[in-house]
Parts: sequence; structure tokens; C-alpha cells
Amino acid sequence: MISQDDDGDRLRALTEFDSTLLVEAAAGTGKTSLLAGRVVMLLAAGIAPKSIAAITFTELAAGELRQRIAHYLGTLLSGAVPDELTLCIPKKLKAAQRRALEKASRLLDELTCSTIHGFCHDLLRTYSVEAAIDPGAEILDRDQADFVFDAIFDQWWRDRLDEPRQAEDPITVIARKDPTGAEKLLRDFAKSRRRHRNARPLPPDIDADAHLDLAESVREFRRWYDRVAGPKDTECDIVDLETLVGHFERSLAGGLEFARLWDAAHPATLQLMRSRSLDLREYRRRTMWKRSKGDDDGGRLADQAEGLYARCRESYGTLMGRIATAIVSAFSSELDGLLAEYDGFKRRAAVMDFDDLLFTCREVLRRYPEVRAAAGGRFSRILVDEFQDTDPVQAEILFLLAGADGSAESWHERRLRRGQLFLVGDPKQAIYRFRGADLATYLRVRNAIGAQFLDNILRVTANFRSRPRILEHINDCFAGPLAAQQAGYVALGGTRDDADHGFPCVAKVSIDLLPNTRVDSSRDEEARVVAEICSRLIGNVELKLNDGSSRRLTPGDIALLAPVSTELWRYERALEEAGLPFASQAGKNLFKRQEAQDLVALVRSIADVRDTLALGALLRGPLVGLSEQDLLTITASLPISPGSESARLSLLTDPKIVQNDLAREVLSILRDIRLRLPVTTPALLLAEAIERLRVRAIVAGRSADQAARSLANVDALLERARNYGVRGFVQFAHDVDEDWSSGAGFTEGIVEADGRSIEIVTVHSAKGLEWPVVIPINRASMPHPPEAFVYRRSDESLHWALGQVTPPTLRGAMQGENGEKRDENLRLLYVACTRAMELLVIPDFSWCNETSWAKQLDFKLDAIPKLDVSKLARAAVAPPEPNTNLQSAEIFAEEQSRIERGFPPIVWTKPSESDPDLLPTPSPQSAEEAVVETAATIGGGRLRGVVLHKLMEELATGELAANAGETEERADLLCRQLAAETTTSGRPDPAEMANTALRTFAHPELTPFRDRLVSEVPLYGAAARAGELITGRADAVARANGGDLVAFDWKSDVVPSERDRSAYRAQLAQYMRVLGAQRGAVVYMTSGRIDWITPTA
Repeated sequence: MISQDDDGDRLRALTEFDSTLLVEAAAGTGKTSLLAGRVVMLLAAGIAPKSIAAITFTELAAGELRQRIAHYLGTLLSGAVPDELTLCIPKKLKAAQRRALEKASRLLDELTCSTIHGFCHDLLRTYSVEAAIDPGAEILDRDQADFVFDAIFDQWWRDRLDEPRQAEDPITVIARKDPTGAEKLLRDFAKSRRRHRNARPLPPDIDADAHLDLAESVREFRRWYDRVAGPKDTECDIVDLETLVGHFERSLAGGLEFARLWDAAHPATLQLMRSRSLDLREYRRRTMWKRSKGDDDGGRLADQAEGLYARCRESYGTLMGRIATAIVSAFSSELDGLLAEYDGFKRRAAVMDFDDLLFTCREVLRRYPEVRAAAGGRFSRILVDEFQDTDPVQAEILFLLAGADGSAESWHERRLRRGQLFLVGDPKQAIYRFRGADLATYLRVRNAIGAQFLDNILRVTANFRSRPRILEHINDCFAGPLAAQQAGYVALGGTRDDADHGFPCVAKVSIDLLPNTRVDSSRDEEARVVAEICSRLIGNVELKLNDGSSRRLTPGDIALLAPVSTELWRYERALEEAGLPFASQAGKNLFKRQEAQDLVALVRSIADVRDTLALGALLRGPLVGLSEQDLLTITASLPISPGSESARLSLLTDPKIVQNDLAREVLSILRDIRLRLPVTTPALLLAEAIERLRVRAIVAGRSADQAARSLANVDALLERARNYGVRGFVQFAHDVDEDWSSGAGFTEGIVEADGRSIEIVTVHSAKGLEWPVVIPINRASMPHPPEAFVYRRSDESLHWALGQVTPPTLRGAMQGENGEKRDENLRLLYVACTRAMELLVIPDFSWCNETSWAKQLDFKLDAIPKLDVSKLARAAVAPPEPNTNLQSAEIFAEEQSRIERGFPPIVWTKPSESDPDLLPTPSPQSAEEAVVETAATIGGGRLRGVVLHKLMEELATGELAANAGETEERADLLCRQLAAETTTSGRPDPAEMANTALRTFAHPELTPFRDRLVSEVPLYGAAARAGELITGRADAVARANGGDLVAFDWKSDVVPSERDRSAYRAQLAQYMRVLGAQRGAVVYMTSGRIDWITPTA
């Protein structure tokens, strides 16, 4: 029975259409159902689907929301009432409601149901002129945008290091002084600049006397210490401080060049500093002072020492902050060009990233009242799910659309039109700060709605998911900590009966660890215990389902939820050793997996015929399986090349002379694939290699339990190859090899949950999901450390917390940032616990680090029982029944024949394929010829034809003025670009080509068409012969005065033979047939002759 406490608020949310509402719906209360229900009730009230926009924050959620809306609508039209809508439709639809829903069902495709980014994209395409964007621009998702940005950064970094620069150039300095860390530091700062696109560092505020305040503070400390005869064992602190003063005096005395600032920013490590940091410790000498001077005098003097030390520490922080500001300001200036190149790439490629969508949409709505009014009028009802995950830009877009025009200093002060905005969220589940979500924005909106509309903040707390004892424990643990946050805490209310499965709904399991146990050992022990618990729960817990039926617990009913994804493979290994199936979220160990290393060797082997090391690793590895002795025997039988001391096996080796069947087959495959490097995309080449080398079968056969993960990693690398175009294989090979060599963590392939396996996922990925049994894991890990580059919201500025030193001016922002991070960590644990339906099992560590996740919250483990599964039998988990393969050779042959009869092959005819004026695309005949980096050189006669065609195109479009000087200059440039390796004497004369093009353009017979020419017209159509299709490109077309369509074909031949002229006429006639042209002209540019033809000619 549903709790009655929130029925009133639920009813208002479903039916109060003229009110602007914010619904705070707690975990498990059916937020999505509530929003979908309101949409259906709006449709039942006669609101047109095209006037409704339902917005959520992932494509998956948007799809589920649309399905839920369609399900409710279909159920109502069938005569039934969904349980979620019985509050507002107790028995059946009214006649008017049914008519409205029947009409809406026919127009449901007009309903906008998308992510906020999809919503903004649709708006911008509608108002592309005002937005100054290409209406056909494609959208880069986060992964694609990150990939592009990283690639542009890599190129910028290489170019920057290759350029000759002065010794004091900032990039040159850090590359020289910190060769291993410089690239990462700049990349991290570039990402910070990109993430906070309007933020900049403060102007430098440093001078040669910047260290004097620190020096005076230390001297004062020294004078005081000597005067009171301080204890000898406390003097080391002053000595360290004096060492710091000497360091800064030496670094800054000679000037403020970047190299000196960099040196000043990196003092030697001292005992006074915190571990792995340049920050100074708190003063901890009180005991020594009391031991030396007595309790009274010692305590008084210790207080004075602490005060003097605190002043030194503050002066040191101020100085480091000023140095960091000067350095990061220099970095920012250097990175302006990189960020401009990223923006330029997006413009040239007609693509936008997610931030472009949001910022551009906001700017258009700000600047154009008419657009704001039209868009706001189009969507009279805007509903937003998961609103706690919004950010300031998204919130402002919504207020601009739903707000009445008028003066307002800030976006959140705009007056909202009643009923246009409906928001659903739960501030206790705001866990996406790393994606820009800002809880402060949610609270600002809540306050704005509360101020404009009294009593319009609704709270829905009836939980349909979890057993009452689970909710009681969650309320007990989280009420205090979350109530202390600005958003507050409203207790969850239960709607389910008490559990009768015989186990405590909330229980703990002991993880026994020795003091100071390493984190990886803690994870191993936790993984072992959790795997044991899972193996004994499976098959021994009776689950009572909502429909009244019962069944036994299966592996798919269990989720292991981790706050961070660090080393989740340890839990995978433990489950695998226990014989339990699992589906694990992608970890960060892609290039530590054997299948990824195999594919790196495969890609390197194909990309570089000289990479015998990679070829050897491939042949020796599991994909091929040759032994060291096999390779020695193969190599010994090869002939020794002239000038070499020994024989070598490589892709240059002729497979025919390889005396090993398996090696010969692999070598033939790799050489065959390499032949197509210049003309095929890396993704297609890699896919072919994977298929022909039977990679999937080999990888899947290594371990039955890990087959899905291994195949997902193969697909992950294949998917990555799709980011590269034709002739991009060498770059792809370079990038994956660099990633493998760097040792950095890269995301593994995602194994989709099949409902039959234990799921290992991060809490972020678990949001919106539920499982009968939930076990929070990996809490021995540490929360992510603060980022080195800090964004201060108050003045849109970026700062560098150099060496984790927090200058006084940044202390407030850092404290706020750290406080928000701690608050979010608590909310993350809340989300994890609220996923549990029947059992919440919490690991209890006998020891753990004070800063670990296990210490983030008091789970009140002393008050809950221990889960005792020792008497339960380990259930044998049977693998799923394999699908029976009903295919046979006879069935396959019959199906193939039927398909071939129904879909005859298409034959494409390309009449211009042998045209000498077109650029050739030669196919390599050997692995040696398939060198990607070498461009083909165009011969002089062919080059002349290509340039003449380009000049005619640009004259016709108006890009090139019809004067001799400019045309000759353009011809010369085109020659140099197209024939970089041709000697000057071998190139055609630019002046002659310019004269030929201008003479042709001014030809009397072409004068009537000159202003109407449309150049380079692609064409596709049916040929005269049945079963053939024509593809090509007409040089130009134009309409005659009488309306006839005329096709033109420019020819550069000096003395064409009659046979050539006949072939050209036939080619143009085919083009005319496809175009439907009434006349055509083959224009011989060199001689000025024109052959006019008609379709019957």
C-alpha cells in the first residue's frame, strides 16, 4: 500500500498544469514515472505534443522516458489505468480525455523527448542564422571531443618543441627542466581552460622583492627563538624556513625571467613539508616546548611559536601563490593558440561539442528577443528530469525560455510564466560535479521558484524500491550529514512489507586487516570475502517479487557498487576464482590486458615493415602461438640480404620462402592488408585483420569467464580506430603504441549486463538502477585528490595550487571546493545504498586509512548484525544454455541464392575514370610500395590539366578575379601545392595556364553562359545499358536563355586525336543523359575549339 504522506504532492505534480513546480523526488520514489505521467495528463488535457519538451540528461534516459510515455498512453487507450496514474484517473478516462489522447497518439512523434544537448541542437538548427553556425553541423560527444582535443594538443606540443625559440621561452624552459612532467602539466591546464572557457588566470603580481615578507617573518621567528633560548630540537623548523628564504633570494635576485620563476616554484624537499607536497606542515612542537620550559611557560611560549610559524607559513603561501600566478599566466598565453586551433578545427569540420551547444544556445537566447519569444512560444510546457545534475548555463537557458521578458539583473531573477516549467530532481543524488553539474545552481533555482510561487516546492518521499529496514538504516546514517548540507534531508518513507527471506536486510561482513595494510592488499581481501558471500547467497535467498511470485537469488540479482573505478579487476579476479559470472564496468587497465597488447603488436606490424620487434611479439604471442624455437628456425632458413650480417623476418619477406605454414599464412595476410593502407580506413583494415586472423575466436577461448570482457576490449580498440580517416593507419599505430608505452590508464571495453551475472559498476553508473542485493565495495580506496588547477567561481579565474600549497587569497575557494567534494562523497554513498531492494551488505574493515572512503561516513556498523553465511551451501552456477546453431551448408546456399536473385549486383560505370585531367589513385602492388607517408607526384601534362580545371572552377564561382596577374599567381600556387617533389623545370608554365584559362573563360561561344556556370556538379543515375549506374562529376552546367540545360567538359589536350575526341563526346553524352541536359560542349582549352553535341549525337 502506498504511503499517503505524499499523495497530495503527487497529485499536484500530475494535474496542476498552470503552476510552475519543482518536485524533489527522493530515491526509489518513481521520478521518471511521475514526469511521464504528467506528460500524458497534459496530452489528455488537449496540449499538443509539439508544444511539449521533456528533457533529461542521457540518451538512454530520454529513450526510456519516451517509452514510458507511450506505454502509459497505450494502456489508457486500451481501457486500463496504469497504477502510477490511479491518483488522477481513479477508474477510467473521461470522453474528452480519450479524444485528446487518441489525437495525441497519432502525433506523438512531434513530442520533443531528448537530452538538454539534443534540445539545444534542435533550437540552434532552427535559428542557425542568428547562431552563425552550419545548420548541418554534427555533434561531437564527450569522448569524440576529448579525442579531437588531445590530438590537436599532441600536434601543438610537437610543433612547439620543433620550432626554434629563444632559451627563455616558457615552453622550452619547462620541457628542459621537467621533460617527463611538462607535457602532462600543460595538457591538464589546457583541459582546465577548455572546461572553464571564460575563465583566465589573474594578471601576474610578482616583483624582485616578493620574498621580503617571508624573509622578515622568518628573521622575526629566529630573533624571538634566540631571545627565549628555544629548545634545540625545535630549531630545525627555523633552519628549514631559512633554507626556503635563501632559495627564493637566489632565484628571484637575478630577475623575473620565466626560468627563474620556475626554479623559484620548485624548492628542495624539506622535513618541514608535508609528504609529496611543497606545503608546510602545521606546527607540532608543543610537547617539546613544555618538556624544555615546563607546562606553564612552555605552553605560553609554544603559543607564541605557533603564531610566528603561522605568519611564516602564510607568507610562504602568499609568495608561492604569486609565483604560481605568474607561471600559469604565461602558460595561458601560450595555450591561446592551441584553443584557437581547436575552435578553428570545429568550424572547418562543421562540428560542435556539448559546450558549444550550450553556450551558443544561451548567447542566441540572450541576444535575440524574437528568438527567445518564438522558442518560448513553441514549447509551452518544458519538463526536466534529474534537474539536480544541471549547471548554470543549462539553467539559464531554461529560464530564458520560460521567463517573461523584462529587466532582471541575473537570470534566476527573471519572472517565470506560470505552468511552463516543471522540474524534477533530488539534491541528495547530485553526484556529477566532474561533468559540470552544480548543486548551487539547483538551490538557486529552488529559491527562485519558492520566492515567485509559494508552496510550489513539492516533496515526494514514498519509496517503492527498498525494504523498510533498509530505509530506516539509510535515514539513520544520512539524515544528520545530509541535513547539514544546504539542500537538507527529507526522510524516505517505506511502502513495502517487511522482508521474510530470513536474512537481515542490512548486515555487515568483516574484512580483517592488519594496521597499515596497503590499499591493494585491502582490496584483495575485501574481494575474496565479497566473492565468498556472493557464492553462498546465490540460490539460498528466496526473493518475493512484486507480482506475488517467488524465486531464488541469481548472480544477476547482485551488484557490487564502487565509489571509484580503481583496480576493479581485483574483484573480477576474485569472482572468477569463485566460479561466478560477472559483468564489470570498464576499468582503466585496457593496455594491461593481453588482448590489447596483442592488437598493439598487430597494428604496429602492419604500420611499419621495419618493426620486426612488433612482428616477433605478434608471432610469439597468443594470437599466433609460435615458439622462440619456431622463429629461430624460420629465420635461419631465410637468405641474408646484401649488407646484412643475418637474416631478418619482416613484412618485406616473401611468404613463399617461409618454411612454416602458420607463419607463411600470417605473413601473407598482413602483407595483403598493408597493400591497402593508402586507400582504406584504419577501422576497416583492423576489422579485416581481426577477422582473417580469427582474433575473436582465439581471445574468447582463453577464458570462458573473461570472454565477454576480452571481446569488449577488442571492440574498444576497433571503435577507437574509427576516429581516423583514410591514410590514417600510421598515426593510429603511433597513438596506440604511445598510449601503451605511457602506462597511463585507458578505459576498457564495456561489457553489457545480461541479467545473469554479478554486476561490478561505479556508483555513478548505477544511478537510476536497482538490485535485490547491493554490496558497496572498494571503500579502502582514497577519494580523488583535488585538481592542481582551481577554478574560482566568484571572479571567473583560474589558479594553480602549486605543490598543493594554498595561498591565503585562494583559501576560501579551496575550502569551498573541498567542502563541496566532501559533501558530494556523502551523496555518492547515499546513492549506492538506495539501490538495494532486499539486502544491503556493508563490508566492515578492522583497519583502514583515515582518508579512505570507508571513513567518509559512519555507517553505524555496531548497530547492525553480521551476515552469517557459513552454513549456506555454495551454489553451483550453471552456464547459460548456448544457442543451437541451426545453420547448415545447404540452408546457407539456399539463402545466398535467394538473396542474389532478389538483389542483383549494381555495376557502377565511371566514364571519366581514365580522364588524364584527373588525379590518379594508383593501387600499390607490393608491401614495399604501400608507404602511407609518401604522396604521389603528378606529371607535368597531367598537372597542367588539373590546374586548368581548378582555375576554371574558381573563375566560374567568382573566387578568382578574371585578371592575368591574380590568375597567374593562383596557378603558380596550385602547381607548388600539387607537385611539391617536381623540379621547377618540370612544371607547367603558370603564365601559359593563366592565359589559357582566361582565354577559355572569355570564349565568344561561352559568353552567354559565363555568369550562369555552376561548377563541379556531382551526378548519379542510370546508364543506357540495363543494370548499370553512372557516377561522375560534370565540370560545369548552365541554363541557356531558352531554359535548356547545357553541360560543359573542359579538356586540356594540346592535340587530341580523333579517337580521343570521339571518346570525350561519348563521355559527355552519358553525363547529359543523367543530367537531362539538352546540349553539351566539349571545350578544348588549348586550341579554343568547341565540339557541340546533342543527346542524339
